[in-house]
Amino acid sequence: YDNNIVNKDEFEVYTLDGIKKIKIDLNDNKDIKSITVNMGRGSFQSNNIPVDTDKEVFINEKIHILDKEFIVSSMLMGVPHTVVFVDDINMEEIHKYGPIIEKHEIFPQNTNVNFVKIIDNKNILVRTWERGCGYTLGCGTGMTASVIISNFLNKVDKSVNVTSEGGSIKISLINDEAYMSGKAQKICEGNLEV
Repeated sequence: YDNNIVNKDEFEVYTLDGIKKIKIDLNDNKDIKSITVNMGRGSFQSNNIPVDTDKEVFINEKIHILDKEFIVSSMLMGVPHTVVFVDDINMEEIHKYGPIIEKHEIFPQNTNVNFVKIIDNKNILVRTWERGCGYTLGCGTGMTASVIISNFLNKVDKSVNVTSEGGSIKISLINDEAYMSGKAQKICEGNLEV
């Protein structure tokens, strides 16, 4: 929109997870206030994630990692996501346990690992260990999965502010679909020379 590639305030983006509907919220000067993406509904079905289990869903399940037992919940939100609720965000533990949970044998295609601290029923903190990448400053699908799982477990409401190291967004659950809203900011630009 800023670069005149798209000139409408509603459009679609084709992704590997399907078509995502985008809505731009403009102010009176036609500047972007926020952008909302329909993230869809995801899936709790273990065979869709996939999780190597005979259980239909993988919610509040125990796994052992090194010297610690974790209670994890998994879902497919475009890609596999696993949520671990924590009392405090501890970067040392994220770097220690994140890569091992990511590649745990129960996840045949590996999994993103979202460490979630519940602040209250409208606010959470998320730190994501992304499969194949490592620690990331923010993950939209991970933040979305974190809210869906937190809401499913009655830890948060249906509209939640989510903060990662890279910034904050709002996830709203409406009619079984998740909507992600926030600002988009260009941080760099590059040229490809052939």
